[in-house]
Amino acid sequence: MNFDIKRGYEILPNNNVVFGIRIANNSNLVISDVQIILDYNESLFKLQEDRVFKLGNIPPTIARTAKFTLKPLGCVHKEKIEASISYRDAKWEKHIVNMQPKEVHCVCPFLRAKPMTKNEFIQLSGSGYNVESGMNFEGITAEQITSFLMQTCATRLYIVDGYTIAESNVLYFSSESIGENTYYLLTALIKENEGLTQVMFRAVSDKTYGIHGFLNEIISELRHLVNTINSAREIGVIKNEQVINIIDSVVQRSNLSVGNNESSINIYNSVVQRTNINSFQNSAIRHDNNNETNISKEKQVFSTTDRNSQDQDVEKMYETYRKDIRNKQNNTEVKRESSSIRYSRNPSSSDRKINTFRSTTPPPRKEVKPKRKKRRFKKLIMPILFIAILAIAANYLMENPAIEGSISNKYQISTQNYDVVESTVTLFLNSVNDGDYNNAFNMYQGKDFLAVASIKMIFGSKGIEPGSINNIEIASTDIDGSIAVVNAKCTVSNTDISGNEMSTSIIPIYLKLQNSELGWIITGVSFKQPFEIEYEEIQAISTGKQATQEVSSNLMVKTIEGVRAKNSANQLSGTIDLLKLKVGLNVGSSPVDVNQVVISITDGTTANNLVYAGNQRSYASAGQNNGAMDSFSTSSASTNLQILLTGTTKASTTFKNSDHYYTVEKIRDEDNSFSQNNPVMNTGDLITVYVATTSDSAVSSAYSYVGTTSVSDGMKKSGLNLVPRTTVNIVLTPESGAATTADFVAPSSYGVKETVQLYP
Repeated sequence: MNFDIKRGYEILPNNNVVFGIRIANNSNLVISDVQIILDYNESLFKLQEDRVFKLGNIPPTIARTAKFTLKPLGCVHKEKIEASISYRDAKWEKHIVNMQPKEVHCVCPFLRAKPMTKNEFIQLSGSGYNVESGMNFEGITAEQITSFLMQTCATRLYIVDGYTIAESNVLYFSSESIGENTYYLLTALIKENEGLTQVMFRAVSDKTYGIHGFLNEIISELRHLVNTINSAREIGVIKNEQVINIIDSVVQRSNLSVGNNESSINIYNSVVQRTNINSFQNSAIRHDNNNETNISKEKQVFSTTDRNSQDQDVEKMYETYRKDIRNKQNNTEVKRESSSIRYSRNPSSSDRKINTFRSTTPPPRKEVKPKRKKRRFKKLIMPILFIAILAIAANYLMENPAIEGSISNKYQISTQNYDVVESTVTLFLNSVNDGDYNNAFNMYQGKDFLAVASIKMIFGSKGIEPGSINNIEIASTDIDGSIAVVNAKCTVSNTDISGNEMSTSIIPIYLKLQNSELGWIITGVSFKQPFEIEYEEIQAISTGKQATQEVSSNLMVKTIEGVRAKNSANQLSGTIDLLKLKVGLNVGSSPVDVNQVVISITDGTTANNLVYAGNQRSYASAGQNNGAMDSFSTSSASTNLQILLTGTTKASTTFKNSDHYYTVEKIRDEDNSFSQNNPVMNTGDLITVYVATTSDSAVSSAYSYVGTTSVSDGMKKSGLNLVPRTTVNIVLTPESGAATTADFVAPSSYGVKETVQLYP
């Protein structure tokens, strides 16, 4: 072979892998009809072009390169890419050469929060490898994007710091990869510019192979969350009758237009807020499947047509942010040392006093002077008697102790509600003014602030810094049942860099509260417009949450691996005998009780419906709680896996465990809430679900191991037969929410691999 083969790969910003193979002709003769045939794992990659690349003829001393674009279907770690090169020599004889395999890493790391100080973050950000990316959003504010980003990163990343500078929100996040000493840092710059909300990301890590996957996963989840929250679930348009049906949905900030000719808008069990409903004669209703409620439109900065101009825009935006950071670091200490005296919750003679007022002036009323009419004395007798009867009845009621107490209590409760609501609002604003953001966050249960740092950032963006509020006035309070809305006016001082007050301004703050079991809690804060109490709002919110929970899928199958039974490394089963499903929760999903999840699996011939091995009721005898797998361990996942593959259970009847149960093992559980006895998944948790697929042939061959689990006692048949090319369908059905489906086709050959990647 008189030519060299070099191979390498590059990970693009969109996480695609460009794999290159370079052929250099070192001979003195032409090599002809050169073709490269790529060999890759189709279950891990999707090839964007043809797998055969024709280089044609390569003259002497000339090198040519073939490039293949592979789209990863999941996290890829140490996956080997191979290729075959065919060519004809000067005698037109055909030769085939196999390329040495090249390992490819394209990892979406499993992260956990890594606490660090701001100085440590800035120091690490200056070293290591970094990638940058950006997006533009239209029709959505920087505050909303900040909240969504907080929610996306809350469970896996540590919020190092967040502040506002030059009308831009800056966020610092830090994390580390589970199982290896690798850090991942994220800097986010969020800014509104000419009607667009620009988001700039910069990711830094000490490793190269996981940084693109880390950044792309954050961007993907942020995009998914923005689209999910701002979309109505169902809006139908009937063209002939011009009817818009909004069913069981939440529609916010939308424009609905219909014609005047027999046109109508039907709203069923829905919440419609800040929505313009316009009617125009002879106007057609347009149904846009890509944007059903005129929601925020997202544009990737790195598009093909505008790539150059938008790249320059992002670079300019980031350079401005870097300059602002340097300027802020120079004067931060001076500003803090010479800032004005802050308000304390225990005021002394030197402290600034905050007075709380409540407007009690009733609205002006127009006086209507009744016209006097001359009446005869006889006509006045009936009104006089009626008034006298009412006076006697009123006197009786007031002298009755029970009734008097009831009226008094009702009045006191109503007055007390107003006092409690207003004191709650005042305490919340005082906490912000004192810089006690933790206490303010504990009083809040809404979606405007998803972390402590977001309160500091959003109030700071409005010019409200700690110690800047001189006065709080409660302008109005409205309570209807368990919902209250409050309009507050804060007098805020504006200071120079030395802390001297230059001017004052009045900033209106609108708050919404709800009376819960814990008392009155704040559920909404707005600086733009007052909140309104809508009819049966609590019931509508409850219905909306229930509907969302019913139609959204909480569980997400990340990967599926198949394990073959064995006696040794060279003596393997011809079938997949155990499935390992790596399962997590979708963004924003509620906790899931695995004990109530039913897994259905079929190979096209046999179907098994499986319940959790610790479930006491599904297979129990009548009136008893003996439905769990026999010898089920409440502490050891490995013991339960062994019993699943080899044991039987006697409950209402005697049956094999392998075709009735599944077991689980936790991978990530930061709050230690997941256990074998109480398998409840919270946001951020990651588990492995074990499903037995032991075949008849594997059981009869009496293999000793499945993975690292000993099955020397003898495996039990599952009824499934996962030979190569088998089509498998798996459905996970939780207690609430939509079912999760994972389908795959087994590879055409398992080769010598003990563990086979099956999904995605």
